Amino acid sequence: MRNQEINYWLHSILSILLGPCEVSTARKSESVRSFERMGCSLGSPKFKRFRFSEDGATAVEFALIAPALIFLTFAIVESGIAFAADILLKNATYDAARTGRTGFVSEDSTQDATVKAKIRSQAGVLMDVDKLVITSMSYKGFDVLKKPEPFTDKNGNGVRDDGENFTDVNGNGAYDLDQGANGYGGTAQVVLYTVTYPWTFHTPVLKQIVGNNGTVELTATAVVQNEPY
Repeated sequence: MRNQEINYWLHSILSILLGPCEVSTARKSESVRSFERMGCSLGSPKFKRFRFSEDGATAVEFALIAPALIFLTFAIVESGIAFAADILLKNATYDAARTGRTGFVSEDSTQDATVKAKIRSQAGVLMDVDKLVITSMSYKGFDVLKKPEPFTDKNGNGVRDDGENFTDVNGNGAYDLDQGANGYGGTAQVVLYTVTYPWTFHTPVLKQIVGNNGTVELTATAVVQNEPY
């Protein structure tokens, strides 16, 4: 039954391409007879070999799945590199925070330059150090970490309105929702280190569904209390 179906479809295709192709030899068109004279009739061994041959099947199957396989491979590799960069950034931040809490300063340098150089030397393995954003905020204690500056809530609405007195904890002359002061603080103060980096994916499709146009922000933070240096 299967052979009959194959013969039917091949016969139909030849009829379309070469013109009328009846079974009767007398009614066959010249183009079909020429085709058969080359040894390519529907019942010829060549056609039988063609119908049952599986040569090239593997190549065709691979061609069908290759694009998805290649995409998946690149996506996995690039995602792995991004995770490695995130871990590297966190380790660099922790090491810099431990250096900063001791008050150590490299020779002919400053504490700010020393801390940032520590981060850049490690993160630079996988990242462009010029794109690193490094900040540090100091606080009087852990209990006020990222807390707003205290104020007198005269109308009792829970928020500071213009004209209400406040305590300028960080000394910048303005009311802040975060009372931390820029810098590395003094003895026994708590310091929050934050490092961010814009990581960009390049694999097609993946960069369209991850982050903002393929860019995600890697963030690392570390909180330490300065030693009594």
